[in-house]
Amino acid sequence: MKIGLISDTHGHLPADVFTVFKGVDHIMHAGDIGDPSVIKELEAIAPVSAIYGNIDTWPIVSSYPVMQTTKIESYIFCLIHDNCVRSNYQD
Repeated sequence: MKIGLISDTHGHLPADVFTVFKGVDHIMHAGDIGDPSVIKELEAIAPVSAIYGNIDTWPIVSSYPVMQTTKIESYIFCLIHDNCVRSNYQD
């Protein structure tokens, strides 16, 4: 199982993403998507789990959670975009 991890795309995917992610089985986007088309482009490569980040607005924040756990095979991954959940932590 190969997993691609990306974040902070801010509405644009770098051209080399398609080369680097070739053959991945799942992609995780850890926030600051910027434009819903980014997720559509990633979905052409592999299934995507995504969360929104602090720069994201409507409709992204209505389509994706602020935090997400995803189980792949026997592993559980937690996606968090730091600026969005920092206030929930206690020091």
